[in-house]
Amino acid sequence: MNPRRFAPLVAIVILAAACGGTQPPTEVSGEPPGTTAATTTTTDPTTTLDPASPGARLAAARDRWAVNGLQAYSMETRESCFCRPETWIDTVIDGAVVSHDPTSHDAFFDPGARTMEDLFDEIEAAITEGYATIDLEFDPNTGAVVSWWVDVSEMMADEEHGVDVISLDPIPDSIDSSLLTIDYGCGFGFAKGSVDQRLALRIRSNDFGSGSGPDVAVPITLPDPGWTVEVVNGTNLFSNWCSDVIQPSDPSPVTIQTWAVIGGTLTIDEQSPDGFATGSLTGAIAESPTGIRVDLDDIELSNDCWGCLVA
Repeated sequence: MNPRRFAPLVAIVILAAACGGTQPPTEVSGEPPGTTAATTTTTDPTTTLDPASPGARLAAARDRWAVNGLQAYSMETRESCFCRPETWIDTVIDGAVVSHDPTSHDAFFDPGARTMEDLFDEIEAAITEGYATIDLEFDPNTGAVVSWWVDVSEMMADEEHGVDVISLDPIPDSIDSSLLTIDYGCGFGFAKGSVDQRLALRIRSNDFGSGSGPDVAVPITLPDPGWTVEVVNGTNLFSNWCSDVIQPSDPSPVTIQTWAVIGGTLTIDEQSPDGFATGSLTGAIAESPTGIRVDLDDIELSNDCWGCLVA
C-alpha cells in the first residue's frame, strides 16, 4: 500500500509522524504565514478570539468540513504514540461507520471505530483537558484532519499521543472499468484488478461440477445462480490471493463497497488440462448497494491457475 496516496476529490497533505517518536511533527500547510501549530497554554484556548489558537482553528476546520466534507468515505488512520504502529480503515456512510478493519493480520491495538467528526471530538477533548504542546493540521480546502498530536505535560513521559490520517478517499458512485488491467487467476473463475489493488472484478463458479470445473459449454447470461460476479472497491484486494500461507504482517484485504453484476454475458473460450483458461465479460451492468447502475467496458479474462485451491 502506498501510505501517501491522495484522494481524487480531497487534496490531503500528509504529515509523517513516526509512532513512538518523541518530537511533535511540524505543521507544513494550511496556516497563516508566520504562525505555528505548537501552542503552550494553561487556559482554554476556545475563549480567545485569536484565529491562530487551537480552539479557533478547530472550529474553522469543522465549519469547512460541514460545507465541503465527504458524505461517504473510507478513512485510514494510524495512532501516533509510544505504541506499535498500526493502521485501521473505517468506512463511513451518512455519518456512521459501517465497517472498521485493520490493514494487517496481526493488529494488536484497536483504537475503535470513528468518523472524521470523531477525530474533531478527540481534538476538542485534548484542548479542553489542557496540554503543554498541541500540533494540529487540517486540510485547507475541506477542513479534514490531516494529523493532530498533543503533549499533555512536559513533566510526564510517554503520554504524548495523536492520530495521522493516512488517506481519506470518497466512496465512488461510479466504476472506471478501464482500471481493471491485471489478471489474478485462481480457482474456477476469473479475477481482474487495478494496479493499486483498490478495484477488483471477481467471477467465481458456485458449482464445481465433477471436480474438473463447471459446465461452461455455452455462454452464461448474468445473473446466473451458478456464478457470483461482482465489482469490489477496497484496499489490498489481492493480498495473499490464491495462497493459503499468510504471514501475520501481510496486509489484509479490506472490502469497502461491493457492486453486484446484474446483467451481461460471461463466455469461457478455453479450458486447458494444464490449468489455463480464457474468457470474456461483455455487456455487463453493475449495481451499487444504493441502486446506482453502471455499464462496464467489455473485459477480456485470463486464468493461469484454473482450479487452483479448489477441493
